Amino acid sequence: MEEMDSKMWIMWLTDLIWVYFFLFFFLKGNENKGIMEGIRYGTYIGIFVSLVFSYQNYFVLPTPYWLALQWFIFGFVISVILGVTAALIYRPVAAESSNES
Repeated sequence: MEEMDSKMWIMWLTDLIWVYFFLFFFLKGNENKGIMEGIRYGTYIGIFVSLVFSYQNYFVLPTPYWLALQWFIFGFVISVILGVTAALIYRPVAAESSNES
């Protein structure tokens, strides 16, 4: 536990990097189509990240298959939720200023 605590900063740093690139890619491809765009983006990222993470860890670590499947499913669901959240929160500046005119 002590060793894990001493390396916790690595987890926080990699989480920040992950969030940055998750939003970076979302903004680069954003078409301002609302929730469906968030679901689509979350689905792509969920399959891309969760599938690779889950099944590579299943191969490398001595874990049962049901655990790898749960890692994939929960990671996928979280990615979709994050994609929808990004789509609901993000509003391009140009769209807001054109609505005020």
